[in-house]
Amino acid sequence: MTPRYTPTVNDAYDEVPYMSRAFAATHPASLAVMGTLFGLTPTPPERARVLELGCAAGGNLIPMAHGNPDAQFVGIDRNAKGIEVGQARIRDLGLTNISLHTADLLDLPDLGQFDYIVAHGVYSWVPAQVQRALLDACKKRLTPHGIAYISYNTMPGWANRSALREMALFHAGEHPALSDRLGQTRALVQLVQQATPEDHPLRAVLDHEHRHFSAMPDWYVIHEHLGENNEALWFHEFVRRAGVAGLQFLGEAELRDMVAVDLPPDIRTQVEALGSDQLRLEQYLDFVRHRTFRRTLLVHDDVAIDRDIALDRIDRLYVGGALATQPSDPTVPNVAPNATDDVEQDTVAEATWDVLQHSLPSGLAFTDLLQQVVDRTSGTATELHDDVANHVFSALLQGSVHLSASAMVAAPPSPRPVAYTIARDEVARGETWVTNRRHQGVQLDPYMVTVLPLLDGTRSTADIIAFLAQAATTGVFELLDLDHNTVTDSDQAVRVLTEGWPRALDVLAYYALLD
Repeated sequence: MTPRYTPTVNDAYDEVPYMSRAFAATHPASLAVMGTLFGLTPTPPERARVLELGCAAGGNLIPMAHGNPDAQFVGIDRNAKGIEVGQARIRDLGLTNISLHTADLLDLPDLGQFDYIVAHGVYSWVPAQVQRALLDACKKRLTPHGIAYISYNTMPGWANRSALREMALFHAGEHPALSDRLGQTRALVQLVQQATPEDHPLRAVLDHEHRHFSAMPDWYVIHEHLGENNEALWFHEFVRRAGVAGLQFLGEAELRDMVAVDLPPDIRTQVEALGSDQLRLEQYLDFVRHRTFRRTLLVHDDVAIDRDIALDRIDRLYVGGALATQPSDPTVPNVAPNATDDVEQDTVAEATWDVLQHSLPSGLAFTDLLQQVVDRTSGTATELHDDVANHVFSALLQGSVHLSASAMVAAPPSPRPVAYTIARDEVARGETWVTNRRHQGVQLDPYMVTVLPLLDGTRSTADIIAFLAQAATTGVFELLDLDHNTVTDSDQAVRVLTEGWPRALDVLAYYALLD
């Protein structure tokens, strides 16, 4: 029998580095939200100690350190090349509150206690003894009210994807070169999909998986599907393992993942009846949603958790409208949740959405939101507090707003705009998926990739337009006129770019990419 290909961790990561990016849900300002809502007193992100296990080149941790100069950040990864890249970037940015270390989870150095520990894309992809070491590290290194974030693949959603992975591993054994294994894996997935009759019960599943494989970049397919380890487990199994390590389930990274608001009313009623407590509800939600991936938060097993959320807990948080990341049309969306006729006539709801709309892309403290709603309506802050809070929570569960334990600040357009330092640095390093001021990823098109490095505060609008006109007419990016014809003439390029410049700045401001 042809052997399966089972690369060592460093071999694969040296040959094809895992793209090191920011994940908004891992930011301490997001993790502290869930702790606050469930009755804990998490350390303010601005002065926290944060540890990332499996930090790669620091693409997630470095923007956190840049935005929180009084906090301390430590990253650990066993891939020395990735750590070296991250260390060089830290030096280039002049950061002094972050350090990255080459180390194995089985032999972690004593780095003290941490208020937040992040392990994104690690647990399912390491052997069992390393999984145990990861949970043990969280237990030993977390402060008393610390919060750990661990992501992992889950059943039942991963069952079909796991079968394709096993096929890919078998097939890849015949191809020694990594590039060949990658191409053959994609080809095999397509072959299996095309060979399955359209009336076969699994055809819809395979169509979905083929689209998934086709959309994923090479580095993701290699490390997700051709790696030596990839264990998908049931939620209740993960909770049991965490319990053995002395940890307990706090919640998921986003509150909306813990409730059944997305389900039809009759299904929701049945699921909630089966979920006699939160842990059982989580498992049944996975059943009916066919969940493939979880982002679970853990705390010490002696911490008192109150999941009956008191509305006044939101008073310590900041609220902002949700931002899109890959729009086909960069129009500022409406932050209000799906409205009914009753909601449309609710003056408090309308005032709430109006205030949030005008705050984009920044957010504002809930207490400031409440006061501005009071100013637009009749009633006092005491009278309107719960009404406004309920409107915010309703929008939160629909993904229309974002809560943060830290202020969400983004700059408006200006005559000499300055792009966010981290985003400019990422573009300079060849990235097109960059980090914004909210620690979110934003996909840039070739025009924006060209624009961002120019916005350092030293150039006038005329200088920027002249540079962009030359870039457009030499094929760096395609510039279209109002009739969607490609612009090749320099003078016309200057006119088109000048007319569109205010809109371009508005888009950059909306996506929180300006300092």
